[in-house]
Amino acid sequence: MDAVPLKFVDSMIELFSKKTLNELAPEVCHPLWKDVLDLHHRNRVNYELAFRKTDLAIDYVFINEKEEEFFVDTRKIREKGRFARIVEVTDLTYEDAVYPFWPHAKELKDTEAGELFEAVAPLIDQVSGKFVAPWGSRSLITTLMTSLLDRVYLKEVSLRYCGQNSYDFLEDQIENSPFLSDVEIAGPNWPQSSLELLRKFCLRGRPGMNVTASVSSKDVLYYHINIKDTEGFEALIKKGEVKKICPGWLESFFKHETKKSIACLSTSYSMIRCYTCECDRFEKCHMKETFPEYHYLVSNIRTPILRDVSTNTNDLQPSATCHACSLTLPISQFFECSRCSSDFGLPEIVICGACALIKHLAHISEVRKARFLDAQGLDETLVKVEPQKQGLKLKEEEREGGGQTEAPERGHGESSHEVDLNNQH
Repeated sequence: MDAVPLKFVDSMIELFSKKTLNELAPEVCHPLWKDVLDLHHRNRVNYELAFRKTDLAIDYVFINEKEEEFFVDTRKIREKGRFARIVEVTDLTYEDAVYPFWPHAKELKDTEAGELFEAVAPLIDQVSGKFVAPWGSRSLITTLMTSLLDRVYLKEVSLRYCGQNSYDFLEDQIENSPFLSDVEIAGPNWPQSSLELLRKFCLRGRPGMNVTASVSSKDVLYYHINIKDTEGFEALIKKGEVKKICPGWLESFFKHETKKSIACLSTSYSMIRCYTCECDRFEKCHMKETFPEYHYLVSNIRTPILRDVSTNTNDLQPSATCHACSLTLPISQFFECSRCSSDFGLPEIVICGACALIKHLAHISEVRKARFLDAQGLDETLVKVEPQKQGLKLKEEEREGGGQTEAPERGHGESSHEVDLNNQH
């Protein structure tokens, strides 16, 4: 560590965002790294460039991160040298809100805007920079994109369609920006090929590199506020494990059969979110922090991979890991404890037979054989449910007709029963 050149350390820390510097400052102790880190942490200043198109000109202003300093002279930023960063460029042309910085703004002629944008391009932070222009002025956004194309790469892009320039700018960001993690395309007229760009962008997502894409288009299921196919989406929601967060807000979960991953569908803003367990790659797991109960499930239930088609599949069983002793066994050797499941706030707790006797003896009455419902078991359960539905239908017809409907005879030794699908695993 001591042999690392100081220039290398400085160039590495220079790439860190202000947020990263804030997190590292109290943690780093090595003198070579700490001195350089403290230097950048003390002097780093973030700015936002806001602009809007008026009838006569273009207003622009620089705002510091605490929104307590407003100015228009780029020399003031340059005085900070390499410690200055422009972290957001925002078009506020159609914003109705009253901002305290507009009285400090300066007017530009349309012909001068390009020169300003080219001058500030080297100051835009390419690790955490944002370009926010979903509903701005077409001409102004076009000028800005032309100035930044092939010069600046960003972390977040929110963009309206202003012709081929918008497509080219988006394509350049997706193809070449190493830190791009959030893309929003808004407004009408985006070509169909832009969806392919977003698909390519989403496929870049991986453990440790989460990406978000948002679209406003009639060609997709969901766009911002309205759902194109409400009935279809509701039907899809019902196929998963549904949770009611609050009135009008449902979340439905789908677990992948073989991968340690889940998909969450929601009636809120984030329609579809996908998570993959990252415990084997990173210290922090995004899925574990967001959905710990599902992280437990996907981490402890495993399905065998058939490597030889000649293998006797009847001899293979999915395996599970005991919650208590971490022993991996076939699922036929596992039990469930409803009390511990409730205490941990998990959908289910699976334990091996030995732990069931040793660690759960005090409440053994609440331990039962673990049930894992496969496709065949689901079909059999549905067959059992069907007669119950028929009986309910007969009762409804009886009430509507006002007469008596004879119930079907029950065979000797049979009894009526209900099947609760929610308790099947």
